[in-house]
Amino acid sequence: MEATKDCVDRGGVPRVYGERWLVTTPGAYLPGVYEQIVDERKAITLTDRVRELLGNLL
Repeated sequence: MEATKDCVDRGGVPRVYGERWLVTTPGAYLPGVYEQIVDERKAITLTDRVRELLGNLL
């Protein structure tokens, strides 16, 4: 997310113009008037199997 003007996000956190942050809460997020979506990321559930696979890649 990116603030297009000084504002307060849905979590009550004050944001300043140009500030970027990642929304980590589960479920849909409806941006506020002074927020814009910069990028969308798909969440990955970290099971033991995923950890094993990612461990080999790093």
